[in-house]
Amino acid sequence: MTNPHRSHSNSASSQAGFETALQEFDDALRDRRSQDIMDLFAEDCKALIHHQDTIVGRDAVGEAFRRYFDVFPTSAYAPDYDVVDVVGDRAYVLGSFQETLRPSSSGPLTRVFGRVVLFWSRIEGKWLVTRLLTARSSPEQIGE
Repeated sequence: MTNPHRSHSNSASSQAGFETALQEFDDALRDRRSQDIMDLFAEDCKALIHHQDTIVGRDAVGEAFRRYFDVFPTSAYAPDYDVVDVVGDRAYVLGSFQETLRPSSSGPLTRVFGRVVLFWSRIEGKWLVTRLLTARSSPEQIGE
């Protein structure tokens, strides 16, 4: 997690636990670990990913990430969070990201810039994503 603009929490332990979960999410995405990403989503989650139908449910989100990582197995992923807010058992994150993608088949590297909104809930003591919204700018090719 980089550069939170503001962070509110009613306890230091809530904030620390949430920051750990957010770092786990970032690491799993950067390392293309679809099972670990899936484990960070609530059972009834929804993902609204740029140019896709709404993805509903933890298993469907995991499958969507698995398919994506099959097409783009290597990537550099760098999030920059503008707002991180934790209140009780709820948290939200607003930010931007940059990805550099290398297709599994031949093709050029592609740099993608985007925005992300994450809504989290602490469910049975574990921070889980309940909503994921992303939007991407047009990809920019950067070479072979």
